[in-house]
Amino acid sequence: MDIITENSKDNKPIIKIKTPQREIYLSSRYHPLQEAEKISNNISIKTPYFLIIGLGNPYLIFSISKKNTEKEIIVIEPSEEIFNTILSNNYLSKMVSSHNIKLKIIKTEEELKNLLSSISYFEYYINPQYKTIFTFISTWEEIIKKTIQNLEINRNTLKRFGNVWAKNLILSLNYITLTKGIKEFYDVFKNINAIVIGAGPSLDNNLEELRELYNSFLIISVDTSWGYLSSQGIKPDIVITVDPQLKNFIYNLTSKDYKTTLFVCDTLYPPLIYKHIPISNILNFDSPLKVWQTIKEIYNLEKGTIEVGGSVVCSAIDLAYKLGANKVLLVGVDLGYPNQKIYSKNNYYELNNFVNSNIFLPYDPYNILSKYPIVEKISNNGSKILTDPRMITFKNWIENYITTTNISIINLSPNGLQINNTQHIPINALPKKNIRDEIEKIKSSIIEKTNPHTNINITKDIVETIKKVIDEYNKKGIFESTTIIENNILAKNLFEIALQDILLDDYNEDQFLKELSNRIRYFEKVLKYL
Repeated sequence: MDIITENSKDNKPIIKIKTPQREIYLSSRYHPLQEAEKISNNISIKTPYFLIIGLGNPYLIFSISKKNTEKEIIVIEPSEEIFNTILSNNYLSKMVSSHNIKLKIIKTEEELKNLLSSISYFEYYINPQYKTIFTFISTWEEIIKKTIQNLEINRNTLKRFGNVWAKNLILSLNYITLTKGIKEFYDVFKNINAIVIGAGPSLDNNLEELRELYNSFLIISVDTSWGYLSSQGIKPDIVITVDPQLKNFIYNLTSKDYKTTLFVCDTLYPPLIYKHIPISNILNFDSPLKVWQTIKEIYNLEKGTIEVGGSVVCSAIDLAYKLGANKVLLVGVDLGYPNQKIYSKNNYYELNNFVNSNIFLPYDPYNILSKYPIVEKISNNGSKILTDPRMITFKNWIENYITTTNISIINLSPNGLQINNTQHIPINALPKKNIRDEIEKIKSSIIEKTNPHTNINITKDIVETIKKVIDEYNKKGIFESTTIIENNILAKNLFEIALQDILLDDYNEDQFLKELSNRIRYFEKVLKYL
């Protein structure tokens, strides 16, 4: 294709793409500035970042950046030729030289995914002409949409659990210095196939087969299926949990035999786990939250990463991959509601729904399902399955993970939601080879390995800072206490996490100060548990 610079009817430089079939203007050929103003007037940016695909219309980029000076405008250009043509034109290059505009040449899906992973929260706009010129732009848009879906899940989780994470961190810090990190054991189960067990309804139908397969696979259970499996005599090798709430863990404490089970949780998990599970059996992974990233850097406490995709099943898949599993098999991962069932038997959430039911609001799966916009999709056996947007987001995460890692995933739930690029094999058709002794030997070596960290009293550092904030607040008021918070990076990060429910919404100064006061009083109560 040829890239040509010519003047519009009102004498402004514009870009034209010429192909053997047609000519395409990347902006209005008559009044590009007026067109840009009209389009930008209909764009309301609510996020800190705004992504624009296509540098070819600098007038629109200029107009958007001028109206949103506090936002960071990230412009992605897939064509180096278009990029150089615009920057070599003095007039057009000035259009994109504002302080809040960042220009990027992105040519591959991998480069796009890397960029998106570095942006916390964003909206986007695609120059419509680019969809005509570059056929891959539609694929890029799907990647962008999936990323936004995942970010929205993470955002809602932050808003819901900010206070809980802050409390967990304060009360768990001294234990975390004693635990081992998951990064020390990457590839330790190399070439051993793993079964990831979720808590979907199909788990009820696979218990007998799981008993037969137990000696042939590394068994990784999510926390919500752990109690049920234990009650059925199936003891997971590894239990992974990401839920920061206490109630699910307390329910699972019915199982008392923890000696040969490994427990994987993030560094902001409830402190109760450290009082009931042997420290030698706990493997931490780094919380992605800023407060932990700060602590990790200051105290050299890196634990290793596990992906968090909204569902604990996503984390379990990544765990299996990083531990070296050759293939990952999914059991009880339905991502929907086969036969209108929600969970497997004896699941915490199922029992919780029963407990909270009453004569006026009886337990009925349809009451639960009605909370979400239900849609019909195709299952692994070709029949229809009910699911919802949350489950579809988890499905998209798994599909994207397969594409990124080339991991081999076999879905053993016949009635579960169809996941692209996974194999479906009947569970009773899997080959069996007894490697149980090898698995137990590896687990024993992990449990027996000593922790490389010393017992650093991080809690003392943070507690002293929080006490200063509380004292200053009680003596002089909110404004003086904010000075201490601003001048201490740990305190600042900690309060940011606790205030996520307000920071992620529109707020004014009065609302912020009120909520900050509430969090100071909250931390005052938390310190009494130490």
